[in-house]
Amino acid sequence: MLAAVVCASTALAVPRVARSARMCADPVSEKPVFVLDFDGVLCDAREAVTKSAWRTALELWPEPLEAAAELGARAGGVRKAWVGGDWSALEGHDDEGMPNWLSAKMRQLRPTVHAGYESVLLARLCAEEALASTRNERGSRPLSAGEIQEGWEFTLRDSCLVRYGISQGISQVELDEAYARTCDAWAAESRSSWKEAHKLYEPEALRRCADSGAAELYVLTNGPPTTAREVLGSERVMIDDDHVIGLTETRSKPEALLEVQARHAESPLRLVEDAADSVRLVAADVRLLRWRIYYAHWGHTTPAQEAITSAFPRVRHLQRSAELEPLLLGADAS
Repeated sequence: MLAAVVCASTALAVPRVARSARMCADPVSEKPVFVLDFDGVLCDAREAVTKSAWRTALELWPEPLEAAAELGARAGGVRKAWVGGDWSALEGHDDEGMPNWLSAKMRQLRPTVHAGYESVLLARLCAEEALASTRNERGSRPLSAGEIQEGWEFTLRDSCLVRYGISQGISQVELDEAYARTCDAWAAESRSSWKEAHKLYEPEALRRCADSGAAELYVLTNGPPTTAREVLGSERVMIDDDHVIGLTETRSKPEALLEVQARHAESPLRLVEDAADSVRLVAADVRLLRWRIYYAHWGHTTPAQEAITSAFPRVRHLQRSAELEPLLLGADAS
């Protein structure tokens, strides 16, 4: 009888140990895990990207950039609809000498940018197009923002890299490094203005979601993780430091998601993303079938990019940043 009791006790103990081991491996197995893209989903960093691109381009190619800064908005291929119909907002310069028309056009082109060097090339291209229009070269008007977006990934980006970079002894890597140095110098010179150039879309809502503990939150960023942590911290959005993950050439978004997936073996997994290329990569990766994907339309998107994401049945769509809070608090529990 004693043997039977011991055997029964042992049999009951085994599943308890197994459950305990699983809990240690994944302490929040029932809590959903959300991975949020920083620049685009959580934060509007167009000011940071635009000014950094201008500063870098001005350092590399001072003559054409300074010449373009002397031109009026009508030479830039811009639209007053971008600034609420007030054409005067496109005239003049900011405190660094960047023409307001160029700043407005660069903001429109932000969805085109996937790396720092691209923003620098776009600044040079917009300057050159404006200069050419005043000389009546290559047609009577500069390329529009829409035309640049349509042609950028096909041929325009590579031709700009050859024309403005490689032919002048500047490689893609060197352009990226120059852009990174500009960002680092700005952050070192004035941490406060660097953070102000990164504006959270819904700071109060994010704070409530982080404080609630309803979900495990991760943030992915193409920039320095320190910037994302500081911007979030300045608004008292408390996310663990090791949950803010920086992406690199050797640590792609799919690889970062696999890392998170390994940490949370049984949790529901959610990705909120605004980059169509990233959505396509994740949706097509059989290793990431556990992830439910949300596409944020308020981020850096274009109609063409939105059409790409619509082709994937796995992708759900969020139209406004205000929809993020109910989602993080459990609106997608089904």
